[in-house]
Amino acid sequence: MAFSFANPEAAVRAMWEVYPDTKPLSGDVGAVLRAETEVRKTCLARMRIDEADPDPRWCAISEDAMRIWPDTLTRTGMIRDGADHRLLYTAELVGGINEFDAEAVSNAALEYRAV
Repeated sequence: MAFSFANPEAAVRAMWEVYPDTKPLSGDVGAVLRAETEVRKTCLARMRIDEADPDPRWCAISEDAMRIWPDTLTRTGMIRDGADHRLLYTAELVGGINEFDAEAVSNAALEYRAV
């Protein structure tokens, strides 16, 4: 996510390199790139780490946000009613997930050039 936040277009291009089946085979590739970049930005907007976040680490979700999930997932049919939010998420792995140099990843994204 750090790479995508720093350079969403490069993240789309990198996905196309690693997973070539995701790249359009025909048509206006530039238009598809712009559209996919906008989709990525939209998806990332809700994942942005804010100074007001109670736990400002990558992939950390607040207890309040987790209380909302079962309602949303029940309404969309993803889970049955009555699911305990504590069974859907744990912060136990968040420390390990954050054991990387986010600044170095962001810098690499800014310097990324597709091959």
